Amino acid sequence: MTEHSHSLRILLAEDSHTNQRLALGILSKWGHRVVVANNGREALERLHDQSFDVVLMDIQMPEMDGIEASRSIRRREQNHRRDQLDGNDQIQLTRVPIIAMTANTMEGDRRECLDAGMDDFVSKPIRQSELRRVLDAIAPVELDQPSQTTPVQHDLSPNCDGGTKSGSEYDWDTVLHALGGNCDLLQQVALAMKSECPSCMDQIDQAMEQSDSSLLRRAAHTLKGSLRLFGSTTAGSLAGEIEVLAKNGEFRNAKGIIDQLKPAIAAFMIEL
Repeated sequence: MTEHSHSLRILLAEDSHTNQRLALGILSKWGHRVVVANNGREALERLHDQSFDVVLMDIQMPEMDGIEASRSIRRREQNHRRDQLDGNDQIQLTRVPIIAMTANTMEGDRRECLDAGMDDFVSKPIRQSELRRVLDAIAPVELDQPSQTTPVQHDLSPNCDGGTKSGSEYDWDTVLHALGGNCDLLQQVALAMKSECPSCMDQIDQAMEQSDSSLLRRAAHTLKGSLRLFGSTTAGSLAGEIEVLAKNGEFRNAKGIIDQLKPAIAAFMIEL
């Protein structure tokens, strides 16, 4: 696998610990330096104090989502450029590329991202080939030098035996393939899921108790997005249904789906 000609400094704005672990595992393997922000507001704070070559921006995050954060970044750049031009009309300011990370692939969603000042998209769950495509546009790979990365190993270790057990809906070989055959990364992602699933379920219960449609939608979306890495699963489909119901404020209908989701998540935790 070829390396980039230089290490990029990347701001990763992502609230899901599972997706954070996935992105960090891929990006660090490629030699990039990554700073994590857990929401859009943190992303703005990081950009105020540090410079980055690119921002990977999740769309749905708490406190400030990716659309609002991107608009704020572009406004800040425009205001700073205007201030500088008042003193020197020859000055050139760097416009940081913003790459949207989204599970929504509808044309309207993509148009909203572009209108907010984003430059490109990668779908979630993250795929290495797609992520490499957008980063290569910023820092092309160095093709003249041999790779110094460790070759990807697809042979499964004793602690990463893959395969689909009888009666299981999870094909771990497929999951492992999506992670480039990296057993260590698979185990890290699985550990992140083991903590994230109970947290999302707690938020879903809290949202139902408080009739908080925003929290319910966000928790279901996070859960759905993380589960998508593991393929088309019962739990992932149910989380997606809850997200849609939350958007419409249909708490009564959501309760029945949540009652189905809980045993599905319990089965998934056993699988992990």
